[in-house]
Amino acid sequence: MIATPSTQLTRKNKKWVWSEEYEGSFQELKRRLTITLVLTLPLGTKGFVVYSNVLGKELGCVLMQQVKVIAYTSRQLKMHEANYPV
Repeated sequence: MIATPSTQLTRKNKKWVWSEEYEGSFQELKRRLTITLVLTLPLGTKGFVVYSNVLGKELGCVLMQQVKVIAYTSRQLKMHEANYPV
């Protein structure tokens, strides 16, 4: 996995110093998140696929239809929910 300038700031024992490189990376991330179409509307005649992942204390799910993302969510599990079977 290639570390981007933004992810390098989150490393342990790394001093937080904002630079032009980090600013450029941040602006590019903002541009991609606001311009790129992420979600699509579902088609009533097609089937759906649900992908889910539980890792440690986090839960993530994606609802897809014809290889397009319809909806997604993620959240931290509550203490008692972490004991539930997957």
